[in-house]
Amino acid sequence: MLEKIKLRGRWKSKTFDLEIESYIQAAIVELQLAGVKEELIQEENELVLNAITCYVKAYIGTDRTDTSKYLGMFENLKMKLTFVKPKGA
Repeated sequence: MLEKIKLRGRWKSKTFDLEIESYIQAAIVELQLAGVKEELIQEENELVLNAITCYVKAYIGTDRTDTSKYLGMFENLKMKLTFVKPKGA
C-alpha cells in the first residue's frame, strides 16, 4: 500500500517512508473505528486509497495550510466507505 499512496501523493523520495507508513496505519485504524469493512481495506478499494492519501496529505511535512481541507476530504470519504460493500459481498 505504501507505494500506491506515495504515487498518489507524488512522493518519490524514501526519506519519509516511515512517517508515511505511520500515517497509513493511523488512517486504517480510523477507518476501522468508523465501521469500514476490513475486506475493503485489505482489497485496497480505490475509495480507501483516496481516503488514506487524504489523511497522509493532511499530516505529512510541516506545512499545515491544507490540513483541514484534506481532513475534511478524509472524513467525507470515510463516511461514504461505511456504506460500501466489499467485492463479492
